[in-house]
Amino acid sequence: MTAPEEEKGLLAWFARNHHAANLLMIMVLAVGIISIFKIKQEVFPVFVLDTVTIEIKYRGAGPEEVEQSVIVPIESELRGLEMIRRLEANASEGGATVTAELFPGFDRDRALQEITAAVQRIAVFPKEIEPPVISLGEGRRQDVMRIAIAGDIGERELVDFAREIETGLLSQPEISIVELRGIRDPEIGIEIPSDRLRSLGLTLGDVADRVGEAALDVPGGTLRTPGGDLQLRTKERRDKAIQFRDVPLIAAADGSTVRLGDIAKITDGFEESEEENYFYGKRSVTISVFSAESQAPLEVAAAVREFIETRQKTLPDSVTLSLSRDRSTDFKERITLLMENGAIGLVLVLLALGLFLDLRVAFWTAIGIPIAILGSIALLPVGGATINMISLFGFIITLGIVVDDAVVVGEEIFHKISEGHSRISAAIEGARSMVMPVLFAVATNVIAFMPLLFVPGETGQFF
Repeated sequence: MTAPEEEKGLLAWFARNHHAANLLMIMVLAVGIISIFKIKQEVFPVFVLDTVTIEIKYRGAGPEEVEQSVIVPIESELRGLEMIRRLEANASEGGATVTAELFPGFDRDRALQEITAAVQRIAVFPKEIEPPVISLGEGRRQDVMRIAIAGDIGERELVDFAREIETGLLSQPEISIVELRGIRDPEIGIEIPSDRLRSLGLTLGDVADRVGEAALDVPGGTLRTPGGDLQLRTKERRDKAIQFRDVPLIAAADGSTVRLGDIAKITDGFEESEEENYFYGKRSVTISVFSAESQAPLEVAAAVREFIETRQKTLPDSVTLSLSRDRSTDFKERITLLMENGAIGLVLVLLALGLFLDLRVAFWTAIGIPIAILGSIALLPVGGATINMISLFGFIITLGIVVDDAVVVGEEIFHKISEGHSRISAAIEGARSMVMPVLFAVATNVIAFMPLLFVPGETGQFF
């Protein structure tokens, strides 16, 4: 004897075995709540660009010369490679950057090898250029906050303050990734009058050789002894101008040694650059703060604000410490928006179905909304997704769909009850009759956003 048609299927089994249904509901709620505290949170998702970057320094050359001598030969050599979808080049004072965008799906390591070999084959580069630096595109990470350190002080003092603030931030347990921006590379300037060089029979090349030899930091191997191994190393690295004053250049006629500080003006400075950072009219340095793999953006932001509030009390009047960008605020607002929309949806479902249909139907229909949301959060790690501005936006969109479908299914079940069906039979038949309409309603939204997955390039990676 076969069971009636309405008693067959998964929906019917769960409807008639409420202990199993309740156990499944509790499991979904528990896993979803645990996932909220365990899942990775970030302001924007990190994505890796399918690009290879070539950086070349050509000091002293203008943009036009860099373009003709560096960029044109590289573009000519790379145009024939099958893996390159698009080339983008940028020529500036003293250097060039060429970015090769790869076709989607092409092996990045193989592309790096072939592009490196192609650049090394170029024989028309000027002798004055530095060796090209070729690297794969790195994953792009959005900072949580940016701190501007500004003041009416010298650049060296400003950089020292920035280094001090960086160290202070990294000492906080909640902060582990900090990046300084707007700092020029340090440079030590050595100026020697030409008549002094001629009187000593030296050239600038001779001085450069002496300085280079005196500033080496070279490992010398390992010396094995019965008491243990000894590491041998020549430690001649010099980082300050004052450390170069005693570099020997030549022995004088009276037997004394002429040192670099005797004939040269040695100063600490910074490499020339066309870019300068200002914050409200004052020279500034920017510190970007990121959230690590296991850190929540809101926790990082709270630690940064507390540090700034404490540190500002000890800063001199000429230096200011301010937040120039705070993405954690947008992140928090989006979470709040999702929570408010969810709460409003629950209330509307309870009111609409409770007033016009049945209170029990309204209650269980409303309960399905948070269960659906928590269930989807529990599944996010399976697809490698995180809680971020993009996924939260997706939750906000689908929240409306979930609420609409809950109302439609609840109304259909009540309609079956009003026709004389038992509550179990009405639940089974009402859910079954709405399966296809709900699936198609959701599918239309999926199809509408599906093309974003196939957008190429950097924009496609972001989507």
